[in-house]
Amino acid sequence: MALGFIKLEWGLFEGGKRVAELRVSDSKIRAAIAQAESIADTIAFQVTEAYRVLVTARLAIDRSRPAVTQAEENYRLVHARARQGDATAAEITDAESTLTRAQQAYLNSIHDYLIALARLEYAMGVTPTPGNSIGSH
Repeated sequence: MALGFIKLEWGLFEGGKRVAELRVSDSKIRAAIAQAESIADTIAFQVTEAYRVLVTARLAIDRSRPAVTQAEENYRLVHARARQGDATAAEITDAESTLTRAQQAYLNSIHDYLIALARLEYAMGVTPTPGNSIGSH
């Protein structure tokens, strides 16, 4: 007569361990998706905000340009009067100051526009290249 033994091993907790591992993996996936959505929302907000600032800066250029034209004309007229002896030194100085302030405001608005454009390009992930900007016409 032969006797034999069969050894059976049954891991009662193996099924529970796998379920727990699946839950952890599922939780990590949901966290990664939530993080990706948060990043996408942040990028969308930054692009939208940068575009809004760009539009505002462009409008500032358009608003400041006529002031330069007007100040240049005033300067021309005052200097014409000065050549005829009809303008005071104060009027000449005032015309020069007004022109300088108008030009400075115009250049500041261009500066603000270029900064806003760079921020938009950065938010969009665009590498700025000289002469090949998204704001070029």
